[in-house]
Amino acid sequence: MILLHVQRSLKDSVYARGTEWLLAIALMMWGPILWNNPELFALPQYSQFESLMNQSTWAWTCFLLGTGRIGVLLWNGAYRRTPHMRVLLSLVSMIFWYQISVSFWMSNMITATSPSTWLAAWPVFCMFEFINIGRAARDAKIADEAA
Repeated sequence: MILLHVQRSLKDSVYARGTEWLLAIALMMWGPILWNNPELFALPQYSQFESLMNQSTWAWTCFLLGTGRIGVLLWNGAYRRTPHMRVLLSLVSMIFWYQISVSFWMSNMITATSPSTWLAAWPVFCMFEFINIGRAARDAKIADEAA
């Protein structure tokens, strides 16, 4: 009976919070990408990242943040609601996607004749995190009012 409840709750959670799950996985995957491409931060579009932390530190930060967020989403979906943690982790993730967007922007990856594909990813991820923050904040408000 409990296993069925956990399965149903997780299924509902993944469906309702799909963008949170996808962006948590994307952030987690940045760790292995950075570990396996040691020269990546030598590219101009990553210069802003390199000025903040070295590539190994970014890799660990992304991997741990993404993994932690997945853990919170698993816990949220299976057992107890964790909207306050979801707000915090979405905010931190949004800052990451914003930082990568700014880094690419400042590296002059946009030209009038040739816009880069990053415009279709990193700023969009940032906007979805903003939406996720609003949704999780609404869930937090509902949970606080019920308590």
